[in-house]
Amino acid sequence: MRGYAEFPGRESAVPSHHLIGRAAELAELALVLEEAAGGRGGTVFIEGEGGIGKTALITHVLGEARRRGFGVVASAADEREPGIEATQAMLAAGVQRCARGPVAVAVEDLQWADAATLALVQRLAVRVARDPLVVLCSRRLAPTSLELGRLVARTEGRGARRLRLRPFSEAELAGFARSVVGATPGPRLLARLARAGGNPLVAGEMLEALRGGGLWPPADQPWR
Repeated sequence: MRGYAEFPGRESAVPSHHLIGRAAELAELALVLEEAAGGRGGTVFIEGEGGIGKTALITHVLGEARRRGFGVVASAADEREPGIEATQAMLAAGVQRCARGPVAVAVEDLQWADAATLALVQRLAVRVARDPLVVLCSRRLAPTSLELGRLVARTEGRGARRLRLRPFSEAELAGFARSVVGATPGPRLLARLARAGGNPLVAGEMLEALRGGGLWPPADQPWR
């Protein structure tokens, strides 16, 4: 389990093209932060396939939380290291800060988390009813486990939100390409990027491969 704890002072900027098509989710998460700042916490599950933008969204929200004066604690499960031993004390210390002000806790990649990690998330989700605590959890819909499914169902029954990130539309893909390359994408490029299936990470990797191959167009010309 990888993690860090910090309090206001560090900013994490997310490139704007990583947030294309996420206006509704950003509005929902801004409301969660606003409610927590007023004393009522909340839990949010951000769901979607790998590369769909879960980490970018969480990173942006944690940056917004810092700017609002929240304490921030973040961790991520790993397929090779699913446990929480290295971060349990850190998470506990961060949550204790709720006595002094709002805190945002992020636990990413729950699909890799072990039973102890899921139990910790369950305890955090219970605390949001009485503390200015925001719990942000990301997960892929596959692989999953019976324990994770039960956790999501229980917390949703207590008011947790679920945000499922969808792939780019054609217009969003065009906007993403325009932001990355600084030029208007033409139909041939868009047809090539369509093979990414609307996945931002895959589309970005395809564009970077074109850059590496010397196929980047002049800045003042459309990219065909």
